[in-house]
Amino acid sequence: MSSLAVSPIAAPSIAAAAPAPANINPRPPRVVEGHLSKIKDWAISTPPFARAWLENPFTQGTPIPLSPYAAQEMLKSFIPEGKEPCHFLEAGAGTGAITAQAVKILGPKDTLTLVELDPKLCGVLIARFGNDKRVKVYNSAIQDWKPLAGEPQKYDGLLSSIPFNSLPSTEALPSAELLKDILGAYVRLVKDGKPFAHANYVGTSTLCRTGLSMLSTRSSILSVVSCGEKRAKAKAGLVKAKAEFDNFVAMTKVWKDFRSQHQLQETMVKMNAPFAWVNAGTLKAKTE
Repeated sequence: MSSLAVSPIAAPSIAAAAPAPANINPRPPRVVEGHLSKIKDWAISTPPFARAWLENPFTQGTPIPLSPYAAQEMLKSFIPEGKEPCHFLEAGAGTGAITAQAVKILGPKDTLTLVELDPKLCGVLIARFGNDKRVKVYNSAIQDWKPLAGEPQKYDGLLSSIPFNSLPSTEALPSAELLKDILGAYVRLVKDGKPFAHANYVGTSTLCRTGLSMLSTRSSILSVVSCGEKRAKAKAGLVKAKAEFDNFVAMTKVWKDFRSQHQLQETMVKMNAPFAWVNAGTLKAKTE
């Protein structure tokens, strides 16, 4: 009986798996901070903000910056994705109340660009965040600002706390037109479909509208009961007051239309002084 030779079967060779590429941009996990930590951050932002308000009370809005609670509500949809660096923009950074919360979600390669109109507040921002290489500070009006060569020309998200109700108004550039320029810059500077959040104080719109209405009523009464030169001044004041009131109404409509076009959702934050509205959503390059 012939024997049958059996040749050994070689085990299949298994190529060594390539090591997974290292994550060069690890982002910290989101941590729910306690009230003490939030109050500490708020306290750091408040003194320089209050000093700036004393110098320009009609343009800054309030003497108290946004709270960390409002900032964190704004940042809910700002989630850096993937391993590639994300680049965020903050308009009207003030003394860094929002910035202090935003840097906590950034990876080592992500960046946050701050654009602030007030040069003194820029100095505060540089003193506070100048050692963080991810943060860059620019002194400019947001509607006039253009990213420098070599930097992102469009951003992965935008944070805003510019006090729209306190925008300056002139005959050459009414505040309603200025607001259009600012909102147009927001759309220009953000990638299509990326997050946006704006915060403003509850009641400031009503307060401004009431104040302008009272000023118009006063001028109207004086134009009737006064005589001579005083009546002429009262009539001129009435024309000016009515123009300011009409412009404020127009500005309110500009913001309302923008919110509707981009389908922004409004949330009230009560842990703020005064309460704050946060309008958040995504910006669309083209709206219907």
